[in-house]
Amino acid sequence: MQFLYEYCTTITYPTKNMRIRRLFFLIFSTTLVLALLVGAFIFIQLYFIQKDIAQIVNLEEPFEKTVLEIEIINASIANALQDYVDNNHEEQRKNISNQQKKLKEHIALYKQFAQQTEEKLLGEKLFEYHNKFDQLTDSLLTTSFRKHEKLFALRAMIILLDDLVDDLFRKYIKQPNNDILAKLKVISDFYSLNKELLNGIESYIILKDIESVQKIAQKKLNYLQVEDNYLHTNHPDRAWIDNMNKNFGITVNLGNELIQLEAKQSFFWRDFQNTQAQIDTLLNSKIQPLIAHKNQSLLQKANQSGLLIINFISITFIFILFAMYLMSMMIQKQVIIPVLALNHAAKKVAQGDFELSFQYEQKNELGELTQSFRIMAVAVDELLTKYTLLNAQLEEKVEQRTEELKQQKNLVEEKNQKITSSINYAKRIQEATLPLPDTLKEYLPEHFIFFKPRDIVSGDFYWFATRNNKIYMAAIDCTGHGIPGAFMSMIANAQLNQIVYVEKIEEVHLILEKLHKNIKIVLKQDQTNNTDGMDITLACIEKSLKKVTFASARQAFFYKTDQNPMQSIKGDARSIGGFEPDIILNFTPHEIYYQNTIQFYLASDGYKDQLGEEGRKFMISRFRTLIEEIAKHPMQQQKNILQETLKNWIGKTYTQIDDILVIGVKLEENS
Repeated sequence: MQFLYEYCTTITYPTKNMRIRRLFFLIFSTTLVLALLVGAFIFIQLYFIQKDIAQIVNLEEPFEKTVLEIEIINASIANALQDYVDNNHEEQRKNISNQQKKLKEHIALYKQFAQQTEEKLLGEKLFEYHNKFDQLTDSLLTTSFRKHEKLFALRAMIILLDDLVDDLFRKYIKQPNNDILAKLKVISDFYSLNKELLNGIESYIILKDIESVQKIAQKKLNYLQVEDNYLHTNHPDRAWIDNMNKNFGITVNLGNELIQLEAKQSFFWRDFQNTQAQIDTLLNSKIQPLIAHKNQSLLQKANQSGLLIINFISITFIFILFAMYLMSMMIQKQVIIPVLALNHAAKKVAQGDFELSFQYEQKNELGELTQSFRIMAVAVDELLTKYTLLNAQLEEKVEQRTEELKQQKNLVEEKNQKITSSINYAKRIQEATLPLPDTLKEYLPEHFIFFKPRDIVSGDFYWFATRNNKIYMAAIDCTGHGIPGAFMSMIANAQLNQIVYVEKIEEVHLILEKLHKNIKIVLKQDQTNNTDGMDITLACIEKSLKKVTFASARQAFFYKTDQNPMQSIKGDARSIGGFEPDIILNFTPHEIYYQNTIQFYLASDGYKDQLGEEGRKFMISRFRTLIEEIAKHPMQQQKNILQETLKNWIGKTYTQIDDILVIGVKLEENS
C-alpha cells in the first residue's frame, strides 16, 4: 500500500491540493481490504460447513447404520426363534447362531462409534439388554429342543400302545362270542383313549389353556375305568394289562414332562419378547432420536454459516454501492466541473479572448486526473481478479456439495430398495398361504376370484378347506391394509385351519364364534388395548344335500338359484375380535337349498367403498345391481366385467383406497 501511495505522489508535480489522489487511494485501499476480508470470511465459513457435513456423512452415518443393523438382526433372531420353537427347523438353529455372532459384532461397533456421554450411557443399557436377550435365546433353544424330543418320544409311545392294542385285537377276533365282543369293545376304547390323550397334549401345546390340561387328567381316569372293564371280562390277559399299564404310565409321564417344558418355554418366551421390546424401545425412542438430533444440530450449524455468508455478501455489496456513490459525487466536484471550466476557458482562448476569469487552483490537473484514473483502473482490475477467483472457489465447493448430496441420495434409495424387497418377500409368503388354483378348480370347477390388494401385501384374503365331504370358502377383510393387514391375515388363516382341521368344528356359525374367541386370545385383547379384528363371510357347500350354508360378520353376501332371482343377506352386526364382547348373540347360519344350480358371491367392502365419479363411493346398491347383471355370463367373463367396471369407475383422477376381494361360485347338478 505504501508503495502504491508513493508511486502516485511521484508521477505528478507536488502541489498544495492532493485531495483527488488521496480520495482515490482511500477508496482503492478500502475496497481491496474489504475484498480480502470478505474472501477470508467466506473461506472460513465454507471450511466449517464442509467440516460439519463431513462429520454427518463420514462419522454419524456408520453409527446410525450400526444402530439400524442391531434392530434388524434383533428382529431376525426373534423370527427365526419363533420358527424353531413352532416347527423345530434345525436350519433355523444354525441361522440363530450366526445372527447372534453378527449381533455381538454390531454391539462392539456401537462401543467403537459412540462418542457422546449420553450415547455411551444408553449403550450400557443396550449391552445389559443384549446379554439378557442372548441368554433367553439360548434358554429357548435348549427348552424347545427338549420339548420336541419329548413330543417325538410321546408319539412313539402312542404308536407302541396302539401296537399292543392291535396284538390283543388280533388274538380275540379269531373266536368271536359274547364275551369276545365285550373284550373287543374295551379294546376299541383303549385305542380311542390313546388318540385322545395325544390330541389333548398337542392341543395344550397349541392353545396353552387349562381346559386341555383338565382333559389330559380326565384321560387318566378314563384309562382306569377301561382297565377295570377289561378285567371284568372272562379270562383277561393280565400280562397284557401289566405291559399296557407300564407303557401308559410312561406315556402319561412324557405328557406331564411335555406340559412342564411347554410352560417353561412360555415363561422364557414371554421374557424374551419383553427384552426384545425393551431393546426396540431403547433403539427407536432414545438412541435413534439422539442420532437424528445430533445430525439436525450439525445441519442447522451448516445452514447458519451459509446464511451468514449470504448476509455478509449482501452488506458488503451495499457498502460498495455507497462508496461508489460518494466517489461519483467527488469526481463531479473535483474533476468534471474543473474540466468543463477549463474547456470553456480553452474555447475562449481559441476565439482570441484572453480575458480569462478561470482561476487554476493547482497545476497539471488533467494529468493528475488521468493518472488517478489509471490507478483506479488497476485497482478495479485487481478487485475483479479477486472476485473471479472467489467465484471459482465457490463453484468448486458447490460441485463438491452436489456430489455429497448425490451420495446421500443413493444411500436413501438403497435403503428404500431393501425395504421394498422385504415387503415383496412378505408378499410371496402371504401368497403361499392362499389356496392353489388347481385345488380350487378340482372342487369348484365354476368359480372366479377377483383379488386386488391396494399395496404389495393385503389385509383381504380368501380361505378354502375341505372336510367330511364339505367344502368351505371364505372372504375375509382384516383390519387395515398393507403390512399390518397382512399380519392379521396370516393369524386369521392359521386360526381357521386350526379350528376346522384340529378342533374339527364344522358348523359355519360355530366356526366364526370360535374364531372370535381365538383372535381375542392370540392378540391378548382382554389384557391390552389391541382392537384389531376382521369381517368375514363363510360358506359351507354340501353337494350331496344340494345345500349351501352361510354365516357372516358385517358382510353382505348374494345368491341366486334356479327357482329364485338374486337375493342378498346382510351379515350379523358384529366383527371378529376387536371390542366385540362375548355376550353378543351368536352368529346366524343361513341354509340355502337348490335343485339344479346356485350362484353365490362373497366380497369385502373394498369394491363398494372405492371412490370414483365426483368423489362418490361405488355403494352396496350399485354393487348388487352389477352382480345381478353379470350373473348371466360365464364365471371368467364375470371377473373381467368386474375388473373393467372398477377401472372405469376409478378413472385417472382417483387411486385404489382399500384392498378388494370378490369371489363368485356356481354349482350345478353334475359339478
